Amino acid sequence: MPVRAVRYKYGSYTTYRKTKVRKKIDIRAILFSLVDKFIILILMIGIVLCGIGVAYKAYYLARLKTIKQELIKENEMLNSKYNQLLKRNILLNKAKKLGLYPPTKKDIIKGGIK
Repeated sequence: MPVRAVRYKYGSYTTYRKTKVRKKIDIRAILFSLVDKFIILILMIGIVLCGIGVAYKAYYLARLKTIKQELIKENEMLNSKYNQLLKRNILLNKAKKLGLYPPTKKDIIKGGIK
């Protein structure tokens, strides 16, 4: 609490005595300051939550991108293996090893994965 010096005069000398000063408490101003601080707090929490949401979505999209690239590479590898297995020479060699007759035009599988 603030202290105020009060001057008292006794005869030929002056003394100063400290007394406490009472302030008026303005409830309305206190409430307005509390409401302002509360609004600022809510806004800051909202900004932090929005930032977290954006960061999470960015992480999720980056993760999906890497998974997509891995799946594309795996798909290309499987397609190449599939196309190699359908080649005529490989089929003829496997047929000879197993003692089967060579395929006719009706037996050959044409094309691959489209």
